Amino acid sequence: MSADNRTGAHGQPRAPAPAPRPPQLLTAVVIPAERGRPVRSVLVEASTRAYSDLLGGGLLEEVLAVLPEGGAVALYLDERRVQRGLSVNPRAHRVATRLGLSPPFLGTVRGDILITGLDHGGADTDVPSEVASVARRSPRQSRFRTR
Repeated sequence: MSADNRTGAHGQPRAPAPAPRPPQLLTAVVIPAERGRPVRSVLVEASTRAYSDLLGGGLLEEVLAVLPEGGAVALYLDERRVQRGLSVNPRAHRVATRLGLSPPFLGTVRGDILITGLDHGGADTDVPSEVASVARRSPRQSRFRTR
């Protein structure tokens, strides 16, 4: 091999290194536990590290929900929410109820949560607009259409 880093064995030019992929960004909804903080849509890198950073760090639990009108979402919560004594999140509880999540989950909605959409392969994608709308509405206005 040549001492010149631009050539490989037998003096052949090396292929340039592939350019790093830009991070995939998606739109998610953050529902804070603290009522004084607004529910907000965020543009975030599609990675558990980025989700964790948005929720204050730590390991995350992912809860999947199939929507009444089709499609699915993932809810990300602090895995140690109970041990850390995080506040109950009534707004997230309300949205989880609207998404049809079962009672065992509903008892553990603590701390801020992040919601993303899911594609058919199970990868995170933009949160469905109907979910984002429900998350921002007051409890009296929050309704999914049912079939």
